[in-house]
Amino acid sequence: MYDNDANPSRPSGFVHHAHLGLAIEGEVPLVFGLHYLSNFAQDERDQIDDPKTQFINEGQRPTPHMTVIGADFRMINNYLGNFAIAASYADATYAQLLTA
Repeated sequence: MYDNDANPSRPSGFVHHAHLGLAIEGEVPLVFGLHYLSNFAQDERDQIDDPKTQFINEGQRPTPHMTVIGADFRMINNYLGNFAIAASYADATYAQLLTA
């Protein structure tokens, strides 16, 4: 931990993401986008309980995950101006264990 190496007390994290976009050209160009991101950890290493943390049992570590889904809409026009709106939804469980 002191040399910024991987912390053995945290599980290995992985990130998966995908994007889908649609652009409509015309007098007023429109751009739609959908976004998906999943951050999760699946660690099969032996878990060792730290005796300094009495109320946390690291030997029975849960599986952390976080999912973010988003959408955006953009209108780009020199005369009318630019307009954009976006929304996202995030769901996380035991996110403090995620590293990536």
